[in-house]
Amino acid sequence: MQDVKTDWLPSPATGSAIMLRSVPIATRPVRSRRKPRQADTPGPAATEAAATGTATIWFDYTDLVHYFAHNRLPTGIQRVQIELFRVSLLRPDHARIGACTFDPVRRCWTTVQPKLLATICAAAVRPEEADSGDGVVQPGGWEQLTQQLARTAANAAPTPFAPGDVLVNIGSSWWIPNYMRYVRHQQRETGLLYAPFVHDCIPIKTPECCSSELVAEFRDWFSEAMETADVVLANSQCTANDVKQVALELDCRAPEPHVVRLDARMDARLPESGPALNRLTAAAHARHGIAGPFALFVATIEVRKNHIFVFQCWKRLIDTLGADAVPDLVCVGKQGWLVEFTLNWLRVHSHLAGKVRLVGSVSDLDLAALYRSCVFSVYCSFYEGWGLPVTESLSHGRVALVPDHSSLPESGGAFAAYYRPGSADSFCEQAQTLLEPSHRARMEAAIRARFRPRAWEDVLDQVLTTVRQPPARQPAIGQPLRHNSGLTVLPGRTYSFAAGRPDTADDDGPHRGQRMQHGLGWWQSETWGCWSRLAEAHLLFSVPADAPAMSHIYLLLRGGPIKQAVQVEAGRHVVQDVTLSINQRRLVRLPLDRPGEAGLLVRISAPLYSLADHTGGGDARDIGFGIEAAAVIGRDDVAARCEMLERMLMAD
Repeated sequence: MQDVKTDWLPSPATGSAIMLRSVPIATRPVRSRRKPRQADTPGPAATEAAATGTATIWFDYTDLVHYFAHNRLPTGIQRVQIELFRVSLLRPDHARIGACTFDPVRRCWTTVQPKLLATICAAAVRPEEADSGDGVVQPGGWEQLTQQLARTAANAAPTPFAPGDVLVNIGSSWWIPNYMRYVRHQQRETGLLYAPFVHDCIPIKTPECCSSELVAEFRDWFSEAMETADVVLANSQCTANDVKQVALELDCRAPEPHVVRLDARMDARLPESGPALNRLTAAAHARHGIAGPFALFVATIEVRKNHIFVFQCWKRLIDTLGADAVPDLVCVGKQGWLVEFTLNWLRVHSHLAGKVRLVGSVSDLDLAALYRSCVFSVYCSFYEGWGLPVTESLSHGRVALVPDHSSLPESGGAFAAYYRPGSADSFCEQAQTLLEPSHRARMEAAIRARFRPRAWEDVLDQVLTTVRQPPARQPAIGQPLRHNSGLTVLPGRTYSFAAGRPDTADDDGPHRGQRMQHGLGWWQSETWGCWSRLAEAHLLFSVPADAPAMSHIYLLLRGGPIKQAVQVEAGRHVVQDVTLSINQRRLVRLPLDRPGEAGLLVRISAPLYSLADHTGGGDARDIGFGIEAAAVIGRDDVAARCEMLERMLMAD
């Protein structure tokens, strides 16, 4: 059954005295029971296999395959995945490098057929007009290829992870429900090691440029990914610094990031010169209606890429120099979030229609031809993790005009032209300098003489070498690495299981409780909390040794559309039976067995039933009970207990 992001039960009303009285605390005496199972502890085989090179490095291409199901022409992160996949097939040890995707229906990873994915990748970077009977893809065959990929993935056997194998999450996974829980399950069951590749922290660094839903999802993903990771890869020193800063802000443990720069050649293997190059260039210009000199701006048309600023500067250049002295501005990229603001600006300034062109997405071959024939390129994003278009422009020998911030000085090095971020004066000054043929020629000569991008084979080598290092040697930021001890729960702090909750060290509100959820017994978090998915669901956490000796664990449980009997077991001999009435919110209190003991496992059991019988079939999940929040409070800490009650019972 597929994870469903459904807010079936509405959030409770804002708290009141009536609500406080209507949510009882279970105070029934506890009784002894068998000793609960201890958390799994992996042996040394995993790190030994990774270090000796006998492990398989699995690249998770879920993001790429999902992208191909809805798009053909790749953008930045997809192009990185395509290049790494392409060169992985050329290595003599390619049998030790696997490709897999995550199946959210079957809740497992499945192995991708390399030949089929290679065919799709080759077709994706070609112009659709080039589809022919050459064995790559027939006209109209793109949909058939992607459908074949979906069918083979659905029928493929689960990926055979072995101790020491490494899962490299080379694309994004923040959008996949419960992805990190399944990673942790594989870590416990198979000894798998996990290495996310962080391309940026933009939803947290510039939240004003992202939807609120994306910001919340990314925060949740980041916290869980860092806590789960054995190795963290970052595409720039800027991104690595951001990972460390955000980890501290969100109060989560993160391994020290390893920088794997994307300073690799992006030239689409065009001819260097001659009639063949001229034909490709002329065809690309004709396809996209380009005539005369032009500057190139390659970026998704969205708020963060700052197109309106560039348009304003282009208008200023035209007003200053005259239209004939300013090249056209050709913008390549699909339309993205809040694109209507950019399009409205162009409609209002219709006199720029002949100087600013939006050509949409283009193939890699056409893009290379446009880079090779532009006067210079422009890239003016508010914030970047690397800045692939900058490296790409330099790879084709063209100067890039970029703001001097975030990672762009890393991608542009000594070869880009920089302006002060947000300064139209500085932008126009640099642009006018680049319009001088002699100055531009000197900069292009420096690029030809000294710019030395890496081969993608070298980038892949660095990834493989890094992830094969024994994780035990990786220093951590923040809390110590404790895969088998769960989240360190601080006494007096409330932990919420609702989606998108804030989780900063200086925040007075609830902190994220998802990192306490252990195993596969939970559905995806919703706005109010989380339903259990199995008849027995687990929480795993640790309490600091300096916690009060007499403390209690508080769990705010929630009933569904039927009356339920729930059993809660915590520590070594603590069991409590609870009855949840229909839609009831009930606070359960259990004595803390041993403060300071690592890996306290709480087992909560309830019979499953189908929500389909109560939602008219709209929600077909099987659930047992809901959980909203948890806390550990010292017996004598009255102030913390009152604060916890307010947070739990008066939550929105």
